[in-house]
Amino acid sequence: MGPTPVGITGNNSSKGCFDHKEGVYKSAELYGTVLLNYSVNISGCYHNFTLSNGEIKNISSPGFLDGQNYPNNVKCTWTFSAPVGEKVSMTILSMDTELGYDVVRVMDGIGEEDDKLPILATMSGEEPHEAVISTSSEMTVIFTSDVNVNMTGLHAIIGALKKAGEQC
Repeated sequence: MGPTPVGITGNNSSKGCFDHKEGVYKSAELYGTVLLNYSVNISGCYHNFTLSNGEIKNISSPGFLDGQNYPNNVKCTWTFSAPVGEKVSMTILSMDTELGYDVVRVMDGIGEEDDKLPILATMSGEEPHEAVISTSSEMTVIFTSDVNVNMTGLHAIIGALKKAGEQC
């Protein structure tokens, strides 16, 4: 039988496995139990993170955690590095942006849009999105908005995926 939902807590640190297919975080202590236990609430626009094995981060566009819409002309860049041999995975928990104008780009590797990194996904609007998984141990997420029409924005979790065969 699958994991049992427990709830969501914020600003706590926990390690374990995030199963993006099931959409659950499995802690080493509570293996098999849903424990969406975010290590950090991140609402700033420029962060570089090194993820340890099984660690997840919670990112959001400016204003999202306060129930506000994101501002005009914003550009947020988050970069993530996992241990060598692991991959980085992003799962959208909530997304509502101006379709076609306010965009989330997920790139394989670390850099800026003009660095010609491979694009893993380009997302806009509020349609459901599949988990995005890097082919390397690095990922860059960039959110940009235009000069008008503001929505609630982006809320996602980013995690380091364990190597195949490892257990929590």
